[in-house]
Formats: sequence, C-alpha cells, structure tokens
Amino acid sequence: MNNSDSPDHIEYIRTEVEGKEWFNEEIQELNSSLKICCIPLPRRLFLFVKYIAPTLILLLSFAADIFSGVAVSVRHYRDGHIWWFSLTIIFISAPAVMFIAHAILQTITNPDIQLSKKLLWIVLYICTGGGFLLWPLWSYVKKLLYAIRAFADEENSMVHLEKFHSIGAIGDNMHKMLKAFLQSAPQLLLQLYILLSFPKQDTHTVIAEIVSIIFSLNALTIVIVHFEVNSKHHPSRTARSEQSPEVNDLCCVIVEYLWWLFSIASRVLALAFFASVFKYWVFVICAIHAATLSTCLIF
Repeated sequence: MNNSDSPDHIEYIRTEVEGKEWFNEEIQELNSSLKICCIPLPRRLFLFVKYIAPTLILLLSFAADIFSGVAVSVRHYRDGHIWWFSLTIIFISAPAVMFIAHAILQTITNPDIQLSKKLLWIVLYICTGGGFLLWPLWSYVKKLLYAIRAFADEENSMVHLEKFHSIGAIGDNMHKMLKAFLQSAPQLLLQLYILLSFPKQDTHTVIAEIVSIIFSLNALTIVIVHFEVNSKHHPSRTARSEQSPEVNDLCCVIVEYLWWLFSIASRVLALAFFASVFKYWVFVICAIHAATLSTCLIF
C-alpha cells in the first residue's frame, strides 16, 4: 500500500506569517513519518503532541498572562498603590488600544469605503474595544477545535489540518506582537521592579506579582519563538534533506524556547536591578521604546 494512501500518512501544510502557502514541492519535502524528536509515535499520539497539546498550552498561557495581570492590579489597588495599579491596567489594555488605533487608521485611509461607513466602523471599533483584548483567544479556540477534529476523524484529518494551518491572519500576528511588547514585556519589568525594590509587601500581593512575572515571561518568550520558527529563513524551512535529514520542529522549538526564556529573564532582571537605582531613566527609555514600536506597527 502506498504511503500516501495510508491513514497514518499526514502531510504538513505550512503557512507563512503573511498567510501564503508553501509550494507543492516544498510541501512534499515536509511530509512527516509521524516522529517527534526522532521517536516514532502512533497516529493519535502524534496528533496530540504535535497539534492539540501546543495549541492548548498557547491558549492557557495567553489567558493566564491576561488574568494574572488583572489579579496583580487588584492586589495593588487593595494595598493602596494607585500608581502601580494604574500602570498595570495601562499595560493590560495597551495592545487593544493600539490595535483599535491601527484598525481606525486603516479604515480612514481606505479610499474604497464611504464616509458614512467609515464613521460606522470607527464607532464599532471603539464600542467593541474590550473584545480586542481577548481577540487571539478565539483564534486559539478555533485551532484547538480543528486539531481535535483531526485527532478524532481519521478520514478527514487532512481537511481539518489544512483549516488548522489556515488560521493566523496578519491581524492576529500583529496583535501578538503588540501584546508581547506593550503588555508582557513592560508588565514583566514593572512587577519585577516592584518585587525587588519593595520586598515588604502583603504576602498575597507578592504571590500575585511572582505569578504575573512567570506568565508574562512565558508569554513574551512564546511570541518571540513563534515568529522566529515561522520565519521563512528558519533552518527548519530552509534546510534540505542532504543538509538535515531529520528536521524535528518540536525539538527545535523546545530548545529555542529555553534559550530565549533564560536570555530574556537575565536581561529583564538586569533592567529591574538597574531601575531600582535609576528608576526614571529606565522607565523613560522604555516608554520611548514602546512609543517607537507602536508607531512602527501601526503605521
């Protein structure tokens, strides 16, 4: 029986960050033999490890980053630290605000939309602004559903996997970038600075800060690894069979995640110690960096 006719044969269809599909010959080169880190796995276990588990982890990490930030802001408010509470809320809502600004700008500059419809869209964006904060959750939920369907439906696995890979529009990727560098990164630095500079706090507040730091660091690392792995210049996409006969994305992602995790943690820790001495200089520079990044992403 030909491997292509076997139900255990799953063909990967990758998508670029811009949403472009690979050419047929490149797709053929990425056909999998149902191995994870050189370990052969049964079909269902392979689908679970390759698709369901990572998507579930991304979903939970995104939600945990948001809700841990909300929890630590509540603790700051109860402790009477209005300044820290305000900064935390600003960092949580910053990605949604910038995403709305980008959407409004695109609407205004679109010559194909009439003025009345432009005003209607602008009002709609403003009224539904809170929903943009949790917008990527919907993408993760849809990807998880398609992964579960591919896991359960052997005959139509390819169809569900194609739909799985088709999710991830440019807007979602931009939202991830905004969230990483306008929420997770400043939130990580702020809570770490507070924890190091003011150790005598309420026990529950300290726990909330530590949890927020962990999830913010994890979210920032995941976004960086996501864009790096999905880059068309990544070794797992440019390597040929004679150069790398075994290309295992999961192993590569795990190594890159750990590398970026410790790299980011060490740099942010150094910034937090520096901020404890030169507080205003560090936060002014970070504010300029955030403003520059926002301008580049929006325009």
